[in-house]
This record gives sequence, C-alpha cells and structure tokens, in this order.
Amino acid sequence: MAAISVVVASRSAPKLEAARQGFQQVTNRPLELSGVDADSGVSAQPRGHEETRRGALQRLRAARETADGARADFCIAFEGGIEEDAHGRQVCFAIVCAQFRDDDFISEVRSATHSLPPGIEKLLNEGIELGLATDQFYASRATQQL
Repeated sequence: MAAISVVVASRSAPKLEAARQGFQQVTNRPLELSGVDADSGVSAQPRGHEETRRGALQRLRAARETADGARADFCIAFEGGIEEDAHGRQVCFAIVCAQFRDDDFISEVRSATHSLPPGIEKLLNEGIELGLATDQFYASRATQQL
C-alpha cells in the first residue's frame, strides 16, 4: 500500500502530531509526514477570524511552494487565533486549511472556540503570543506531581 505524503506548514511538534492523528483517523495507509517552515504573513498572534484565516491560507501556499510541498499528496496548515466574545473575554480557536495535490479546492475548518483563564488573558494583553502565554501560565502552576 502506497504511503500518503503530507507536508505540514510548520515544524511545530504539536502541529505535526495533530496532522498525523487526523490522517490516521481517516486512513490506514502509511504516512510520510514532514514539516516545513512557512510564514503566515500576519501578526505573531492573529486577532479575529479573518486575520487567522489569512495566516492559515498563506502558510498553506508557502508550504505548497516548497519542493516537498509541491510533491506532497496533501499540504495542511494550522493557525491559532484569539478574539473577544460577546462578554469581552478573550477566547481562542484555530483555522485549519488542507489541500490535495494542486487542486484548486482548499478545505477550511474553524475549531471550537474556548475561553481562556484570566491569567492567560492578562499575558495576551501584555502582547505575549497565546502559545507562550499558555506555557508561561501553566509552568508557573506546575507541581512535582504533574
């Protein structure tokens, strides 16, 4: 059985693992999965649906333009964003874009939106990216039992 080649528009271990798990849920074919550096063209921490979507689409295009991406069966990009909810609280979500070979169709998905602890909101308001803010917030609460 031929392997499915997948190029992720990132070298981030969590994004590579998310792509791996996603494909493993829909196929039992072997995967050749790799990541490439792909600039989003948006701010380091996108705010709002449209900026986050633009970032995911740009990462997808950048991945497809690499030698590995041009040969891949699928390219996939993840972009995390934040926005205010109806109550003025910061919430986070992700946009995922995937493309089969050089097909014009790009599948776009928005994840569920979830609220953030006030401590992470505070760090975001200080200009820290969500991933770093999350790491910093939870690291400060780590215990020997974790």
